[in-house]
Amino acid sequence: MDAIKLVKKAEQEAEQLIMSAKAEANEQIEAARKKAEEEYRNIYDKAVNEARELKSEAEKEGEELAMPLLNSGKDMSEKLDNISDTALEKAASIIVERIVKSDGNS
Repeated sequence: MDAIKLVKKAEQEAEQLIMSAKAEANEQIEAARKKAEEEYRNIYDKAVNEARELKSEAEKEGEELAMPLLNSGKDMSEKLDNISDTALEKAASIIVERIVKSDGNS
């Protein structure tokens, strides 16, 4: 009879150990899942920040490359705006004269 009680007690202790091990395993799995999720968020956030920085740098570089062209166009526009009507009429006359002479109709 004592042997049966010992076996039952051993079985109960074994079941408790199994339940305890399962609970601990579930806790470890949950902790690992949370850690993986946190690591994923950190990596994602880092990638997003890096992408934003690269975009900002590319925009800045693009603006720096475009600035000379914009300034040149602005200067040319100002020069064209400053041409007097008399100069435009003179240029038009010269162009017409060259066209007429090249056709032979003088």
